[in-house]
Formats: sequence, structure tokens, C-alpha cells
Amino acid sequence: MAKRKSILGPRQTKFLTYYVDPKSETYANALQSALKAGFAQEYAESLTYQLPDWLSDSLGTNKMLVKAERNLDEFLDLETTETRFTKNGDEYEKTNTEILKVKADVTKFVASTVGKAKYNPKEAEQVPQHQTVVIINYGNRDNAPVHVRAQGVSNTAS
Repeated sequence: MAKRKSILGPRQTKFLTYYVDPKSETYANALQSALKAGFAQEYAESLTYQLPDWLSDSLGTNKMLVKAERNLDEFLDLETTETRFTKNGDEYEKTNTEILKVKADVTKFVASTVGKAKYNPKEAEQVPQHQTVVIINYGNRDNAPVHVRAQGVSNTAS
């Protein structure tokens, strides 16, 4: 059975922002982040224990996406040439066509998926204003989040 995607409400978005942003005064403190986001004391105290779908999906999906992006980035930086030697011992460079083909395929995939949403204004307009997408970038070896961005938030949300 396919898992349904959670649409985050304003409090959930605020919680994630406060919880994963190192610049937040409630960074990595689920209770204080939940209270600051406007959740009730009882709910805030049990949030990480209950781990509702919206929280599990947001934290888990973002972590997997970051790993996938890191792997894609590393793969796109792979060298496509190899040093070879002739029978006489002379050195020469040869293109590894298998790596080059896969690298080209990965490049097309990234450009048509990630790039489409990022660089095509028509795609960016398709994010509904009532829906919030939280993007968490984990930028260091400890997988500590270094950037949180909410996209598609209505101007009326505070």
C-alpha cells in the first residue's frame, strides 16, 4: 500500500523550521519547538514519542533526499577518463564510455526533474499557495540541518 503524502499545516511547518534550524533558539529541542509553533503542552510533550506521520515523513524523506542528492553530486563529479599504458609503457588517457553514458543519463534525469522545478517558472507556479513544502538541507557530516526553507506558504500565514 502506498503511503499518502502529508500536507503540512502552518504549525507543523513552524515546528520543523524551529526544530531543524541551527539558528533557532529551540534547535533540536522538540518540546520547545512545538510549544513555540503553537502546539498544546500535552501534544508537544508527546510529539517525538508518538512520531506522527507528518513528522516522520518530513524528517525521513528529507534525510533520504539529501543522501540521494549527495550521491548524485558525487557521481556527476566522477572522472570519465582513465590512465592506461601501452605495451611499451607509454601513458595515455582513455574515456570510460560506460561511466560517461551513465553520467549523461544521470545529468538528463537531474536536469529534467530537479532542474525543471527549480528553473522553469511555470513549474514553480504549480505549487499551491495553501500547501507547504519544507526543504531541509543537511550539509555536514553529522547530518545536522544547515538550511530550512518553506515553499508555497500563503502570505497570510505568520
